[in-house]
Amino acid sequence: MWIVEEGIGLDVSIKSFPVGYSFINVIDGNPFNIIEKNRASSYKSYLAGPRSSFYDLNMSFIKRALTIQLQPFALPFFFSMPASEFTEKVVHLSDFMPDFADQLESLISSEQPSIEVLRKVENLLLERVNCSSPDERILCSLDILLKTGGDIRIDKLSYHLNLSQRRLQQLFQQYYGITAKRYSRIIKMQHHTFQLLNGKDLDTVIPDGYFDQSHFIHELRSQTGMLPKEFYNYISHENHKAAYLNSSLFLKRN
Repeated sequence: MWIVEEGIGLDVSIKSFPVGYSFINVIDGNPFNIIEKNRASSYKSYLAGPRSSFYDLNMSFIKRALTIQLQPFALPFFFSMPASEFTEKVVHLSDFMPDFADQLESLISSEQPSIEVLRKVENLLLERVNCSSPDERILCSLDILLKTGGDIRIDKLSYHLNLSQRRLQQLFQQYYGITAKRYSRIIKMQHHTFQLLNGKDLDTVIPDGYFDQSHFIHELRSQTGMLPKEFYNYISHENHKAAYLNSSLFLKRN
């Protein structure tokens, strides 16, 4: 969870790529403008659910913006709905949680210091959490996918978790909102792009875990809409690198 502050106004245009988790964004200023498949929508606060494709995000700060990064399996515990209800969706927070949206928007637009706003947002989130624990096998599945960089067959993943493939898919739809195979592909791409941002050469990274270069390029284009050089130049740019690096699930593992 973090706040971006800009007291004198700032226009930002970025691409939001699949990163393996859902998140909430709230802004004090002009609404977020999201462009997806040539359709534009505006949001003061929104939830971006599990997804395997990118969208364009434009922000015009008047004061500050808040991002809440949710654990990959967290949606059912905050919203009492399976994660599959939000798959490939960006939704107005006020459409299904109007009180929560009002509270977040009021806090982010208040005169309180950002550190105090973050503390109060944390308390609001804790109040909403369903106290039941996630299925331990879901926690283990994420650990295995991160340890293997997403490069594991689904039959082997189900074997390690002592689950049938059918039950594994049911749990993934409930907690992650997408199939285990699709999620592993996102994790694999996160693993490779994290290596790129930490100094690995593009030609070294590409063959690792993919059949060949064309396989990697196809997968990269489906998730980001970019070719390798274009994507690398984008995420390594000084205006984008920190945000993309900090959005990686592999950051805390290194």
